[in-house]
Amino acid sequence: MEFLSDFKKKVIAGKDVEEKSIYFILFKDHEVEKLCHARIDEIADETITFRTAANRGPITVQQSDIIEITGEEKSECFEESMLKGLYRGEIYILENRSTTTLQEYQSQGKCEGCQFYGIVDIDGRKDCTFPWFDEGADEWEYGKNCDEISE
Repeated sequence: MEFLSDFKKKVIAGKDVEEKSIYFILFKDHEVEKLCHARIDEIADETITFRTAANRGPITVQQSDIIEITGEEKSECFEESMLKGLYRGEIYILENRSTTTLQEYQSQGKCEGCQFYGIVDIDGRKDCTFPWFDEGADEWEYGKNCDEISE
């Protein structure tokens, strides 16, 4: 059983954050800015682990890669469709401050031909299998992002 006093608190990117709380998180992943709405699972000394949905795996990033972390007050800054996507667990890639989700990137056909894009379940659903948040993964030898991998 967890008690409220068991949750770690820390200032990250100028904001007081607490484990088991939900925030909008803007972070860098290999020089790509990404935005998500996530629950913080764990705050370690140098890293922060969060997940965007209950059925999704945890994401761990260096605290130094957190650009901004905010609460629900930030929700007024997003278009309705983007906000709904964030609440559904989508992670937005911010390129020149325009937004593209991995799902939109896939729907534009930009993932076809990539060795990491394929069928992931018995229903024939396709998805990206690249280990984006595992910096030590051997797959990083194949390229640094989708564009490089699919060329």
